[in-house]
Amino acid sequence: MSFKILEYALKLRPICERNMADTDRCLRSAGKVVCGSEVKRSVKPFGDVRMGIESKHPCFGYLSKRYYASMSVATRCAQVSQICTTSTTTSTSTTASTSTTTTTKTSTTLESALTSTMAIKATIEQVQMLPSSPAPLDTDGGLVASSFSYSSSNTTTKKKEEKVKKRSVTAKKQQWYNQYKMIQGTNIIVDGFTNCSKLAPKNAIYFLSHFHSDHYAGLNKGFNQGLIYASATTCRLAERILGVSRKYLMPLPPFERHKLEESTPRTWVTLLEANHCPGAVMFLFEVEVEQDSQRREYYLHCGDFRCDFDPCSWFQQCNSLLLRPFSSRQMTLHRIYLDTTYCLKQVNLPKQSDSIRYVSG
Repeated sequence: MSFKILEYALKLRPICERNMADTDRCLRSAGKVVCGSEVKRSVKPFGDVRMGIESKHPCFGYLSKRYYASMSVATRCAQVSQICTTSTTTSTSTTASTSTTTTTKTSTTLESALTSTMAIKATIEQVQMLPSSPAPLDTDGGLVASSFSYSSSNTTTKKKEEKVKKRSVTAKKQQWYNQYKMIQGTNIIVDGFTNCSKLAPKNAIYFLSHFHSDHYAGLNKGFNQGLIYASATTCRLAERILGVSRKYLMPLPPFERHKLEESTPRTWVTLLEANHCPGAVMFLFEVEVEQDSQRREYYLHCGDFRCDFDPCSWFQQCNSLLLRPFSSRQMTLHRIYLDTTYCLKQVNLPKQSDSIRYVSG
């Protein structure tokens, strides 16, 4: 029973002030019964504050602070139990009468200490994670009222939380990337160069709608993830300004249907006028349905564009022939990738013709 008292006393932390005296009394009583003499306690610093135990009993010995600090609470209690058991067996014949007298005298103290320990046992069991070192004791035998360092356990918990948070953020980024940068059901990436080495598939092929920084973000001279399809003007700008290697740039002429040899499944693309800036285009993808090679699905990626409903406008003159089958519902446009930044009633942008007239004169 005395070993149990010692175990509880070693596990206890200064949770609240009123339990300190009870804990100290338990440890004193346990030391008297186990070792047959007073337990001398002293603070032994090792990294954080550790507790060293010395005793007048020759077999109890002194556990070196390095070895003692590396042991868990259970190991310490087992060590104390083994030492004291060996000591009791060795000195049974010479100290039988003395032990009987001591046990009789301390029985009342032991019961009192046990009662105090059981009273605070419920508090101890609520502690889910106990540090590997007990609370420090001062040189007078009392518990030191100091906040024990839980840095190791807190660090481990924080690291786990950071890993979980990081996985969650990565999963959200991947979901966003797949939804807005990848053409559905293909290995085609449009304007998705940021973290493309981690988020994009290994066999991805890339498209750049136009040369504005919010669309080519992540693209630099070290890019080597795959081919980049764009208009001739955009390819020249990427090579000269960003230093992208020419072997990765594939300029395509507008208004012509091109087969993409590297795409999965088989895909064709047509570049349309975006009416946005020099070299800006929209991409009309024609994707073969894997289950039915005779059926096609059409996806339009708009990039940044300026729509103009005037039949005489440049936008209509360039795109009307290619988009008319969809506007007349002869063909189905299955998906549109549309930037809705300025699709707000509060935003009233002037017509392009008015802007040109204002700038020119």
